[in-house]
Amino acid sequence: HVLLDKEKSIIYLPIAKKSTIEKRKKTLDEFYRNQMKIAVPPVLDKCTKIVGKTPSEVKIRNMKNWGNCRYQDKRITLNLNLAKKDHECLEYVMIHELCHLIEFNHGKNFKKLMDKYCPKWKEIKKRLNEYEDYLFSLSMSSFSSGVNCSTISSGVPSSKIFPPLIKAARSQTSKTKSIS
Repeated sequence: HVLLDKEKSIIYLPIAKKSTIEKRKKTLDEFYRNQMKIAVPPVLDKCTKIVGKTPSEVKIRNMKNWGNCRYQDKRITLNLNLAKKDHECLEYVMIHELCHLIEFNHGKNFKKLMDKYCPKWKEIKKRLNEYEDYLFSLSMSSFSSGVNCSTISSGVPSSKIFPPLIKAARSQTSKTKSIS
């Protein structure tokens, strides 16, 4: 479990001091996965109303792309790392993938759908792809409204790993759909 100190804006990972970076990453990934399970249902509800299409299932996993839509079975997969991005990025990726339920490729018709359902999509896409993930790096880039994390267990420096998406997810209440 990850402990949050909102007053000091710090995330604590309660793991052994001698734990490996892989163990720390796994613990943090579990935290992000849980936050995505909270954040996705209200975004999915909002975006399905905008686009008018509903996926059969939404999955969350580590992947190279931000999202994927299997047109054949109407399944959407979201990148776990979206938990580290702002809320608008998650909405953009969700709308993008839902548009694939209408138009399979990225041609002219797809771009028209994106213009219609997410007018700022080009700006959001650029911002999404400019973010870098330096979770265990000493030279961290900062997220726009992230919360500073000064230590991870035994003092591995990190900062800004608690992004706006997660803050927004905690504040929203909604009936949740099954997300794996």
